Amino acid sequence: MALTPSRAQEDLSGDRLLSALPRDDQGRPVLGRIPLICRIGRGGMGAVYYAVHPRLAVEVAVKILPFTLLEQDPQLADRFHAEGQMAAALASEHIVRVLDVDHERDTHFIVMEYVDGETPGGLVKRLGRGLAETDALAIVRAATRGLALAHSKKIVHRDIKPDNILIPKEDGQLAFAKAKLADLGLAKPEGGGPGTQSHIAMGTPGYMAPEQIEDAKTAGPRADVFSMGATLYSILAGHAPFTGSTLGVILRDTAAKDPPPLPQGIGSATRALIARCLEKDPGRRFANGAELERELAEPSVAPSPHATTLVEAERVLPPDRRRAHDPVMNRMELTLDRGKRVKMEWVLIRSGAFVMGEGAEAHRVELTKDYWMQTTPVTQAQWKAIMGSNPASFKGVNRPVERVSWDDCQEFFEALNAKARKQLRGLAAGLPTEAEWEYACRAGTTTKWYGGDDDSRLGDMAWFSRNSGKKTHPVAQKRPNGWGLYDMHGNVMEWCQDWHGPHAGPSMDPTGPPSGTERCLRGGSWFYVAALARSGARYWDDPTERVLSYGLRSRLRIDGNR
Repeated sequence: MALTPSRAQEDLSGDRLLSALPRDDQGRPVLGRIPLICRIGRGGMGAVYYAVHPRLAVEVAVKILPFTLLEQDPQLADRFHAEGQMAAALASEHIVRVLDVDHERDTHFIVMEYVDGETPGGLVKRLGRGLAETDALAIVRAATRGLALAHSKKIVHRDIKPDNILIPKEDGQLAFAKAKLADLGLAKPEGGGPGTQSHIAMGTPGYMAPEQIEDAKTAGPRADVFSMGATLYSILAGHAPFTGSTLGVILRDTAAKDPPPLPQGIGSATRALIARCLEKDPGRRFANGAELERELAEPSVAPSPHATTLVEAERVLPPDRRRAHDPVMNRMELTLDRGKRVKMEWVLIRSGAFVMGEGAEAHRVELTKDYWMQTTPVTQAQWKAIMGSNPASFKGVNRPVERVSWDDCQEFFEALNAKARKQLRGLAAGLPTEAEWEYACRAGTTTKWYGGDDDSRLGDMAWFSRNSGKKTHPVAQKRPNGWGLYDMHGNVMEWCQDWHGPHAGPSMDPTGPPSGTERCLRGGSWFYVAALARSGARYWDDPTERVLSYGLRSRLRIDGNR
C-alpha cells in the first residue's frame, strides 16, 4: 500500500543537481527508482531530498554528492560511498540509519531514514537564543551515544555540529533524549582511508579541533570530542564558541583563544566538561565518545540548581529597569564616556548557598539576594573616566587600577552612582561583601582555586608571581571562572566592603563585624604566590593604605542595599 508523503511536492525543475535525472509521470526527478519530492537540506558535501521509497513504503532522505566537488576531486566519490558503507554498519537509535548507497550514471547518492524533526542549530536560530541546560544536555548525551558506537567501530565523524544532529518529534513535541547523530559526510576510518586528503580542511570552522585545522589526517576521536564540546557550547550559548568576521580569524581563535564565557546559570560541572572537551591539547580531552558518554551520564553533570529560564532572569529587575539587562547573556553594560569607548560590564549572580572559608573557618553561608558582579577588576580607563585621574603605577588603560585605598573606592562609587544614575536605573554600585566575593569566585566549585586543586594550572587563570613578570597585565586575558568572571585569582587583590573579624559561623547574607580597624581584601595578585590566591584565602589592611597590588571590583545591587 502506497504511503502518503508528509511533505508537499516542490518544483525541482530548476535544481541543477537534478537536471540529468529522468522524470516520472508527475514530473518528479527519479533517482534509483525513487521519486524526489522536495529538497530539505544542503551542505558542503551534498544536498538532501525528501522522498517516499516506493518499494519499502517508508519516508526516506536521499543525499546527493554535487558534480562540482567531483570535478574538483574525483576521489570524493570513493569517500562518499565509503561513508555510506561505514554508516550502514552502525545500528543505533542515536545514529541516522543508512538504507542504501549507489550511483546512477554520474549521480552518487545515499538513501537514509527520514527523521521528522529539527536540528539543534535550527531550533536555536528559530528561538533566537540558546536552549535550557537540561534540554542541551539531553541532546548531546543522545548524540554522544551514537558517537561512542562510531568510535568503537574505528570511525571518526569529523563534522559534528548543531546542524548535524537531528531531534525527532514524538506526538508533535521534540524528543531531545532521542536525538540522532547525522551526516557522516566527512567520516573516515580511524588512521586514514580512501579519499582522505590532508590538504583539505574538512569540517566546519568554529567547531573543528585545532589539530584538524592543521591536518585533517590527524583528526581522531579526540577531534570529535572537541567538536561535540563545541556543539554543546553552541546549543547553550546560541552561537559557536569561535566566531569572527573572516575564516582566518575563526581558525586563529580556535587554535589560540578560549571561547567567550557561557551564560550565567549554567552548572559548574557542565562548564568544566565543555572546557575539557575544548582543550587545545588533544591529550587533555576525553579520549573518545565512550569516555565522554560516561562523563555525561554522571549525576555531577546536571543543570545548576540556580539555573533560570530567560523569563525568570527578566524578573530580577523591575519592569522599568529591564532595558539595562541583556536577558540572553544575563549581562549589564554601562558606558562611561561620550565616545562610548570606556564601558563596564557585570554578570548576574543568582542567590544560593555555599561553604565559605577554609579548614576550621569553613562554614555554610546563604545569600538570599541576587546581585551583579563586574566581570573584571576596575581598569585604569574606568577609574579615570569617573575620577579624572589615574593613580596606578603600572600604566595601561586596560590594566587594573591599583594603589587605591578602601576609602578611595568609596569616593569612586559615590561618583559613579551620581554620574550613571540614569543608566543604572535604580541599581547602586559598591564593593562586594566577603561572602559575595567568595561565592562569585568559586562559581559552584569547592576546590582551592576555581580551576581545581593543581597549582600548576593556575597560570591559565591568573597573573601571579610565577608568570606576572612583577607587574599587572590587561584584564580578561586569562580563563574566566564558570560564571564569566576574570582575574579573581590574580592581577590585583580586591577590596571588600566588610570590616575584618572572625567568621560568624553559619549565617545568612553576612556583612562582617559592625566596626573595626581594618577592611578585608580578597583574591591573589601579580605579587603573590599561588598558595595565597586561593578562593577562601582572607587578607585585611588599614582602609587608608594604597599598595601596588590593591585594586577593586564593583558589585551592583538594588539601591538601598548597597
